[in-house]
Amino acid sequence: MGLDVVVGVFGEFDEDACAEFAEDFAVVRKQLSAAGLPDWEEPRLTEDDVVLHDMYGYSGLHHLRRVAAHLAASGAVPGSSDKDPTHDPVLKAAYAGGASHSMTIKGESVDRRGAAATVPTFDHLIQHSDCEGYYVPVDFAPVLLSDDVLGGYVGSSQRLLEECLRVAEALGLPIDIDPESNEIMDLIAGSAEPTAEWQRHAIASLTCLQLIEAAWHSVGTGAAIAFC
Repeated sequence: MGLDVVVGVFGEFDEDACAEFAEDFAVVRKQLSAAGLPDWEEPRLTEDDVVLHDMYGYSGLHHLRRVAAHLAASGAVPGSSDKDPTHDPVLKAAYAGGASHSMTIKGESVDRRGAAATVPTFDHLIQHSDCEGYYVPVDFAPVLLSDDVLGGYVGSSQRLLEECLRVAEALGLPIDIDPESNEIMDLIAGSAEPTAEWQRHAIASLTCLQLIEAAWHSVGTGAAIAFC
């Protein structure tokens, strides 16, 4: 079973699925309100306005997050690796440590952790479910945590975009490359020889490009990013 990233779910799915998304979004709005953040409502995009990417399974996100975790820990891009990125000790430590700035919402109670970081973090990229849940186009620094929302996390599309752009810069990744291009797919298949840093991290680069496009579209249209 694969993982899709979708912006504009109301233009992509059938009536029953859209009703479920609407219920999820109502819960997300409740959490935004509890956190004292601006209101947001999912627009009804047409099918032509939907952005959908078939991601590199669930592991694609972990490949990208591994790069981000190393950047956060040392400021350096890690060496490329064919191993399961979830076993990387730096990424494991990032997952275990949780977001440096978060708000945990339990009913009427809001537990705040940390504050706006003085150094750039990758909280919104790393601290999110890898299989479900949402980013919404509301600019907020703390990751929102709640057992009531699908996936347990709500991230900001604006913050995700900014974080992915920083990863792309560190990799030297040209952000105008089509993520579905042969240039990317040949690298992942091993039929092209990598010569640049981003090419040596082809799966992370693919995922980064997909999330950048999704986040840009989310911010531009007001629609949520959904993992499904």
